[in-house]
Amino acid sequence: CFNFSPSTPPVTPSPTPLPCLMAGFVADVTIPDDTVLQPGQSFVKTWRLRNEGSCTWTTAFGVVFKDGDRMDAPDFTPLPHPVAPQQTVDVSVPMRAPLQPGTYQANFLLRSADGTLFGLSEEAKPFYVRIRVPAPTGTPTPTARPTPRVDLTVTQVTLQPQDPKPGQSMLVTVIVANLGPDPAGRFTTHWWREEGGPITCGWTLDNGLAPGQSQTFQCAFAAPDTVGRKTGLVGVDLPRNDIPETNENNNVQRVSYQVVPADTTGPTIKASRSSDLITWPPQCPSTRSVTITASVHDPSGVAWVQLKYRVVQGRRVGQWVTKPFTLVGTDRYQVELSSNELVNSLNPPLQGSTPGAVEYIIIAADTLGNQSQSQQPNLRLEYCIY
Repeated sequence: CFNFSPSTPPVTPSPTPLPCLMAGFVADVTIPDDTVLQPGQSFVKTWRLRNEGSCTWTTAFGVVFKDGDRMDAPDFTPLPHPVAPQQTVDVSVPMRAPLQPGTYQANFLLRSADGTLFGLSEEAKPFYVRIRVPAPTGTPTPTARPTPRVDLTVTQVTLQPQDPKPGQSMLVTVIVANLGPDPAGRFTTHWWREEGGPITCGWTLDNGLAPGQSQTFQCAFAAPDTVGRKTGLVGVDLPRNDIPETNENNNVQRVSYQVVPADTTGPTIKASRSSDLITWPPQCPSTRSVTITASVHDPSGVAWVQLKYRVVQGRRVGQWVTKPFTLVGTDRYQVELSSNELVNSLNPPLQGSTPGAVEYIIIAADTLGNQSQSQQPNLRLEYCIY
């Protein structure tokens, strides 16, 4: 005899879902481990990282110092471009070697737009730079530092809008110029939507600026959530002033703006009056359309305007019909109702020449989602319906 047991098909394990935020180390682009640097020497550490999570990294993501030897590393360095899953990015952090001999290591993590910290693998391990500073072998001859002839200055800062509502999208435009006779090297410009708060935007100009040259930077951001007077700040070559300049006092410019309470009402609507429209005459013409105009205004902008109308003839009342207005001028909207549209809004359609009326309501919405309608409901005009 023998034992027989039916074979059981193997179970295929379900793939483990990727976490949203996870990075992978690819290479040290600059400054490999234990690179020897001279005391006080400036350097830029660049890592090549891969997005191994399921979420795209935006330019609101960046590198943050975690712990170890800071070596003048900034608190936050934004990513140079968006990084989709499985794409790589080179991230660079400017640093300076300590003055004392020894081995130094700085550890870094990535930070998402909402402030979540993450790193390499699911354990969020940091990536790092490790350098060695040698002991001096003799008394070096000091090198004469040339007199700086670079002058980076913030020449213009504009905000749109200047009176935003809490959380409203804004645009800052910054112009930086080199007013000195010598070219300026690589530098970074930052925008703080509120002075003393975290950095809102940052731009690095790798090629610097030639004498007399200027560069325009723009950044979209959300207005603060609290109302009141705010002071934004633009700083160029901050916080370390890596570029020696003839004038270090023009690297900052402040701009004031007012966050106003959110508008909870819809647009202002002024409809055309019945006397401005065609009333039905004793002799009804064979064809005639009705044109309704309205003045609609809202400080935040008008999103749409609609006409809601129905035909009334004696005891017969048609169904409400909606039709969009068309913008024909500044704050001026217009809609045309043809004879066929008016006749067919009643069921069965009218036959022959019949005096009647059109009742209508004008509804509008602003860009913030607030709606309003014409103050007098069911505006009415007499009309000769066919």
